[in-house]
Amino acid sequence: MIFLNVSVSFYQIMKSFLVLFLLGGIACNCSGAFSEDFSDSGKFFSLAERNPEDCITGLRFSLGIAGLFKSIQMQRNGEWSEKYGAKGGKSVEIKLWEEESIVKVTTYKRLCIIGLLLETSSGRVFTIGTLVGQNLTAYPPEEGMVLSGIQGTYTIICLKTLRFQWKFPPVTYTSIEETTTPEIPETAKASTSG
Repeated sequence: MIFLNVSVSFYQIMKSFLVLFLLGGIACNCSGAFSEDFSDSGKFFSLAERNPEDCITGLRFSLGIAGLFKSIQMQRNGEWSEKYGAKGGKSVEIKLWEEESIVKVTTYKRLCIIGLLLETSSGRVFTIGTLVGQNLTAYPPEEGMVLSGIQGTYTIICLKTLRFQWKFPPVTYTSIEETTTPEIPETAKASTSG
């Protein structure tokens, strides 16, 4: 038998373990961002529409240390939803114009969501956080559809995954008013012909 006399300090072992843990965590955690399921551990949330005529009018995110997305809120028809995610952070808010919708979303992720790029039907682009890391672009399956809801998972540290729901915007009908030409009284007709 051969015995190796290896003298490794506790510090070296922990350093190696930490590197493996971080690399493994990054490799394992990317699956939630690139799939339809929520394989990441954490609490699930859903910011789905309550009524078919609901329209997203704004989004609010809280960003923490190192740019981690900590929480999310959605504004529908001018009313803010419950806040989902971790506590703390600095709020970043986007407001949509009237009849403007989100038509494309790109998420950037490492262990947590760290960046979002949102494109609207009016051509505006919103950049929130840092646009580095693994990215996934989500857009509607059919032209004309818009963002209608967001689902995801979060931990006590950050938002881990986001998934987007799409729908056709509610149709607004404008009424056509019947116009009539006013009748000219007989006395006015007589005085105008002359």
